[in-house]
Amino acid sequence: PSSSLGKFRLKRKSYGYYFYDDFKLLTNLSLSLGYRYDKADFDFDPFKTPGPPLPSDSTSTDANAYSAGINYMFDKKSYAYFTFARSFRYPVLDEFFDFMNNTVNSDFELGTRYYFTDSRYANLNIFRLDTVNEIFLNPTSKGFGIVGNDNMDGETRRDGVEISFNTAITKWLSLNAGYTYTDAKIRCGSF
Repeated sequence: PSSSLGKFRLKRKSYGYYFYDDFKLLTNLSLSLGYRYDKADFDFDPFKTPGPPLPSDSTSTDANAYSAGINYMFDKKSYAYFTFARSFRYPVLDEFFDFMNNTVNSDFELGTRYYFTDSRYANLNIFRLDTVNEIFLNPTSKGFGIVGNDNMDGETRRDGVEISFNTAITKWLSLNAGYTYTDAKIRCGSF
């Protein structure tokens, strides 16, 4: 309930396994599948400081991530694709004071890359990103003037589109242009 100056050590041991492969279903149709399991053990220890001893703590957390996609090649090198992925992020040191949950994302993506020539192409990508337990800086006071990071109690959604163009001028010079539009909404919860 009060702020203090101190030095802390956060140790993380993580381990896991993953699988990813592309499967050629037809000459110009491929499927990609991936899965990852990750487990992390966190130990939070203060260095010795003057005054009363500071508490230490530990926690373990695990997460599953996966992806699936389909890719269709058309017109030489050009292709269209659809992917779905679920990912996560562990909290960083200052977010771990309260041992909050992982941030979990689900992502849908639909797009195409069209080659006008071998060195000139355009991308169009439409996406939806849903986030649960998003970690954010809460500017409201938690008491005694302390502010900090919290997990949002609702779900956020980001819908958007990305457009980009690329053209090679020489072997060492290319020009790129891109535009992204994102519509972000907090769908439920106190915010």
